Amino acid sequence: MPKESSLSDKVKDSVVIEKFIFHVVIKGEDEPRTMTRVDLEPDQKDFFCQRIADSSEGTQFKFREKDIGTALRCQRIIENPEEHFLSESISLATDFQEEHKGNVTDGAFIVAYFTIEVEEERVPMVAMIKMDHSRVLEYKIKQEAGGSVAKMNEILNSFVESKAAVQKCAIVDVGETFDWDVLAFEKRKKVGIADYFKVFLKVIEADNASNLTRKAVSSTFTWARTHQQELPESELPRHYKDRAIAYLEMNDHFDTDSFINTVVKDDDEERKARLMESLREELSVTGVAGQRFSPKPASIPDADKRNKIVTDKNVQVIWSGDEESAGIRISEPDENGMIDIHIRAKSTPKNRIK
Repeated sequence: MPKESSLSDKVKDSVVIEKFIFHVVIKGEDEPRTMTRVDLEPDQKDFFCQRIADSSEGTQFKFREKDIGTALRCQRIIENPEEHFLSESISLATDFQEEHKGNVTDGAFIVAYFTIEVEEERVPMVAMIKMDHSRVLEYKIKQEAGGSVAKMNEILNSFVESKAAVQKCAIVDVGETFDWDVLAFEKRKKVGIADYFKVFLKVIEADNASNLTRKAVSSTFTWARTHQQELPESELPRHYKDRAIAYLEMNDHFDTDSFINTVVKDDDEERKARLMESLREELSVTGVAGQRFSPKPASIPDADKRNKIVTDKNVQVIWSGDEESAGIRISEPDENGMIDIHIRAKSTPKNRIK
């Protein structure tokens, strides 16, 4: 089976939780308060399946070593979940609390053994989710002579079924299905994960921001040229490439949804939805979709930033960025395939026309 770069929507929809437990971590305590079993209702299981799927919108990492720490504990769970799931989940929670002394907030450290479907095979994986305790108020109503009276009480040591309650999440592939070993994200960080979470996982980034920046541009341009017949008549592949570069130059962190929405412009909503989904799949194949990184526009080769037209008279027009910013206006081809190219710019001593 060829290695996958990221989780497609189809794969994310196939998440099935086989085993689930959480242990409670309390700031100031040396060890977690452990559980022996957690029973989930069907809708609760669906909630956590979705949170696992959400972790695909994170940074890709590789284990520093696969025979120690988190990698080894996850390997033991996957090899024999019936025997090792509980004990290794406790060890993972203990390691997590040990590495997060002084930083940890009260909450639940969740460990899930789950499977996903990749090319008609079920692939086993492990997820770790940190959810903070939330302040929850309950109320009881009683009837009195003057009407309904409510009394409120605080429920302690609780966490709510909300995406916002998830502070950290990591999913682990100890096999060879994916190009990465771990996908991880943190709610409070737009890019990457905190050093102490990285120490707990014992990982390094699978790719660097400069390379991902270049991939975002090249993947978009390749996709646009491949699907040129599906694009609006007014759009050319270079337009998508230019918008990709502009996004990477103007944003301090990469977000897949925002990037795709910026790159794909179309008044036809149905066609736009198809093109956006198609581009997402291309970015998934190249390992860009879901990644969280700080764009490095300086790493984009000058050749990728340039656009070029060569006419049948062997006249070459070369510019960077979009046509309007470069002072260029190119007409649509007429019935004979002829175009008008209008350039308005100041000449300089170096290129002054003589």
